[in-house]
Parts: sequence; structure tokens; C-alpha cells
Amino acid sequence: MKTWILFLLMLLCSITLVSQYQVGGGFYFNTISQIKSEEFLLNGTNSVDLSLKFTTEDYQCYDIFVGKRSDNFHFSVLKEVHRQLFYPVDFYLGLGMYICKWDRSFLDSNPINSIAAGIDGSLGIQLYFKPIAFSIGFRPVWTFLWTDQFFWDKQIGIRICY
Repeated sequence: MKTWILFLLMLLCSITLVSQYQVGGGFYFNTISQIKSEEFLLNGTNSVDLSLKFTTEDYQCYDIFVGKRSDNFHFSVLKEVHRQLFYPVDFYLGLGMYICKWDRSFLDSNPINSIAAGIDGSLGIQLYFKPIAFSIGFRPVWTFLWTDQFFWDKQIGIRICY
């Protein structure tokens, strides 16, 4: 009986040790939906973002990702807070900023401005089985510099973790 209790305690300790990773690299597969924008060009567009996520000791993460869509190239940095719902599922919530470069004029009335910036967030759940993490979430994006858009990315993510 003592052997089983010791085994279960060691198992619980090892589960908490592997419940969070330090660095993960992977991809987000996105579908974009318009919320508010008169000149939105990308509604229903699918895209792929390359992601690199760093985790600190207190379940906070920095998610850096870049991506190319049909008419823009974007770079985003998010700070996220992860909370474990149950092993191996985490809930995450984040806020950050992004900048994007349009390949063509976004607004015909102002062809000079081809750079836009704004804030974005993240909300979702992550499933982590060492060394792979899967995530499903939403990323609301508000562009307020040089144009006014509000849209969201529906994301499915996969990353290899170390």
C-alpha cells in the first residue's frame, strides 16, 4: 500500500512538472471574419501564421507570430496568461499589438498609407501532451492606425514544445 501511495505522489509531481513548457514553435491556421469594417477585403480568407511562444515561471507567455495573407504581411506580439483547467488543458487570455504591411493599397482614396497597426487579443484553450501542444481559440483584432477595422481570427494551433 505504501508503495502505491509513493508511486501516485511521484506521478502527481511529474504531471505538474510537465504541465507547462518553456518554448514552443508551430503554426496557427486561421479563418478571418469581419465584425466592423466598410472596406474589409479578407472576409472568409484562410491563412497560416508562424508562431513562437515563450513561457515564464508564473504561467505567463509571450506569443510572437508572423503571417502572410492574400494582401498583407503582419507581425504580432501578445502577452498571455495561462490557467490550468485540468491536466492537460489550459485556458489562456492575452493582449498585444500588431503591425501589418499591405501589398496593395488598402483604401483607394489614400494609396500612400500601406502600413496599419492596432491591438489584438487572444482567448482559447490549449491541450498539451509532451512535446506537442494543440490550441483552439479566437483572436479579436482592432486596427485603429491609418484605417478602422475590427475583425477576428478563428485559430487552430499546433506547436512543438521544449
